[in-house]
Amino acid sequence: MPSSNTVSHAEELSRFAEIWVRGGELDGVQILRPETLRAAASPARVARLDPKTSWGTGFMLGANRFGPFGRGTPAAFGHNGLTNIVYWADP
Repeated sequence: MPSSNTVSHAEELSRFAEIWVRGGELDGVQILRPETLRAAASPARVARLDPKTSWGTGFMLGANRFGPFGRGTPAAFGHNGLTNIVYWADP
């Protein structure tokens, strides 16, 4: 499914982001393979609906000049929600 809705609270969402920052591991358990992480945060070629946003195969991507997570965030990735939730990780 290309997108879906998630219901969460701040602690769960921050733990989810922590999995990505820690290379797929959380609390000593490997949840995701590093290859999965790299693939999800790799740039993808898509129609540029918003020239300020770079899209990965699974996330919005940060940028050096300007991006959804501010300036100087080339390693950051995450997503904004439909209405009022934004999360990102910056290893």
